[in-house]
Amino acid sequence: MRKKIFISAAGLLALIVIITAIVLASGKTDKNDTAGTTLANNEETSGTESGDSTSSQEESTDTLDGGEDPQPVAAGGNVGVEVSAANLGASNNDYSVSGITYGIDVSKWQGKIDWTAVKKAGIEFAMIRIGYRTDGNGTICEDAYAKYNLQQAAKAGIKTGVYFFSTAVSTEEAVEEAAWVTDLIGTYKITYPVVYNCEDFTASDSRMHGMTNAERTDNALAFLEYVKNKGYIPMFYAGGSELTGSASWDTQRIASGYKIWVAQYPGTAYSSGMTSSYSGDHAMWQYTNKGIVNGISGYVDMNVAYFGFSSDAEAKIAGGASEVTAPTAQTTVYDPYTAVNEQVTAKSETNLRTSPNSADSGTVVYTLKNGEFIQRVAIGTNGWSKVIYGGQTLYAVSSLLTTSAEPAATQQTPTETQVLDPFTGYNVTEVNEQVTAKEEVNLRTLPEAGGNSVVVYTLKNGEFVTRTAYAGDGLTTGWSRVTYGGQTLYALSSYLTK
Repeated sequence: MRKKIFISAAGLLALIVIITAIVLASGKTDKNDTAGTTLANNEETSGTESGDSTSSQEESTDTLDGGEDPQPVAAGGNVGVEVSAANLGASNNDYSVSGITYGIDVSKWQGKIDWTAVKKAGIEFAMIRIGYRTDGNGTICEDAYAKYNLQQAAKAGIKTGVYFFSTAVSTEEAVEEAAWVTDLIGTYKITYPVVYNCEDFTASDSRMHGMTNAERTDNALAFLEYVKNKGYIPMFYAGGSELTGSASWDTQRIASGYKIWVAQYPGTAYSSGMTSSYSGDHAMWQYTNKGIVNGISGYVDMNVAYFGFSSDAEAKIAGGASEVTAPTAQTTVYDPYTAVNEQVTAKSETNLRTSPNSADSGTVVYTLKNGEFIQRVAIGTNGWSKVIYGGQTLYAVSSLLTTSAEPAATQQTPTETQVLDPFTGYNVTEVNEQVTAKEEVNLRTLPEAGGNSVVVYTLKNGEFVTRTAYAGDGLTTGWSRVTYGGQTLYALSSYLTK
């Protein structure tokens, strides 16, 4: 479930590069590497944009969110076909006549929703993200808009279900998640299913990395069984390509006992009577992530359910839920910075900027060189550091700073063929060709999955970038060097195709 993120103006500038998806998507799949915050390659030169590209993203979250939301965010590069709710034919959305119902799935990424307008647009149900487990320390967090969305959707006459974005690494954690969910939703009228959603488990830096198909399936079943025993309708969400042939999950084990919600985006706009190309059993189909619905700013995921309800379910806990208000800007802005007090210098050179964003070259105040020390006052999870220079608070890419300077006598002067190139020492083949992701692949600042390497963008199938070189043993292993948004970045060669 890739969501639209609300970002600052500076962040929008860095993310505005959108390449239209032109290849028919056969099924939604997990990312090949966990998406992260935008950072630059380290081929920076003085006064240029090649050394510190990043975007400042202020997530709509509250203290429960913890600023470590693992759910993929769609910031351009959507692979679904644009569909307007106005074209679904609201007058035909009567379950007793059609046997189906039309809905959406939402989270905090949609911000404050006008649910009355959504209802008038013909939407009958909403799957609302109730929470998630972080992919760092495994903390369970409530979606900042969960209670507000449940409350307002119900007031507008829209039936609701919920989904939980899991990063469980054991059945014990999966049960913990299910218990947390059912406790939180007890006072709400949850008519549609309670869903287990797990993605990004193949990412090398995910806490789920290395788990087997069977282990992931065991976790899902543990969650679903608990939900069922609490009196809710359990359902499992995954991409069509993950389910086909039990590629990522033991589909038969799950489908034999529980409803399936499949994500598969056709190459044409959804129309009444259309069915998914996924041939396995499924009770709900997410047919696009580019839905247009009155009352929602930006795109939203749209779904069709092959079931419906004539009335709302009763809440499991009597008395009703307490009234809540929408999160406000004052309570929802996440500060990614942790205070420090230390002297730092550039590993080689790095730009000091007035804002944590490299989209505007006018933000550069000074280019710090190795051996010139300044005070660092904070380090952010967004990949930037706050520093003091000339009495100003400025920003620099954290990965390009160090607390110790290399003695001048031993510093190497980069040559024309060896200018801060992470490929140095590799068996490199220079090329000039257009490539795209086989499905999805992260573009990183360094040719490595951990350490100081930071994800700048997740490339989708149909979005093309220029490959300038590849290293390692051919194109099946190792890394490729690519150009994206004026930056030199790196991607796993095995996830790319021409």
